[in-house]
Amino acid sequence: MPGGLVALLDDVAALAKMAAASVDDVAAAAGRASTKAAGVVIDDTAVTPRYVVGLSPSRELPIIWKIALGSLRNKLLFILPAALALSAFAPWALTPLLMIGGSYLCFEAVEKIVEALSGVHHEQEVLAIDDPAELEARQVGGAIRTDFILSAEIMAIALAEVEADIVHLHDHRDDAVHAGRDRHGDEREDRGAHREREIGGQIRQRDRHDLGRKDEIG
Repeated sequence: MPGGLVALLDDVAALAKMAAASVDDVAAAAGRASTKAAGVVIDDTAVTPRYVVGLSPSRELPIIWKIALGSLRNKLLFILPAALALSAFAPWALTPLLMIGGSYLCFEAVEKIVEALSGVHHEQEVLAIDDPAELEARQVGGAIRTDFILSAEIMAIALAEVEADIVHLHDHRDDAVHAGRDRHGDEREDRGAHREREIGGQIRQRDRHDLGRKDEIG
């Protein structure tokens, strides 16, 4: 009984160490995911102010509110469910999605370079629209679309990093479980050998006692 209690406490201590290591791994994974996604976040921050250029100052806050609502809707209705579904059913699709999103961002970058070299700017065509409502709608739509692509990129980067860390945690857990089983198996073997020695000693002691009684009777 005392040996079983000691083994139980040993298992509890091992589980506590594993939980502490898992917390450290989660913090490290969050840091790595944030570092990898920082470039995309900076791009998102850099392109946001241009969507209120050329509009009436009185419409800047309403436009920002519309963009925020559209961004929140995209994240809750599309990006988050898609991310959960990909993690559960198709984690292999994360890399192709990252490539597609990166290609779109490269296309936008090349478009800016071509506009800078040719002198024809898309923003000038947009600002040439006379209808303020149409101009506002186009600006808001473009901002929401770009935010959707960048948010999907950030989510895919984070998922790819978390997926790799989950595999590492599973391997670590399996190793710990196997080590615990091996340790318990060794302890059971030691207890069995000790019990056999005790039984053997009791049998030998009983045999000596019986021989002593026979000698006394004889």
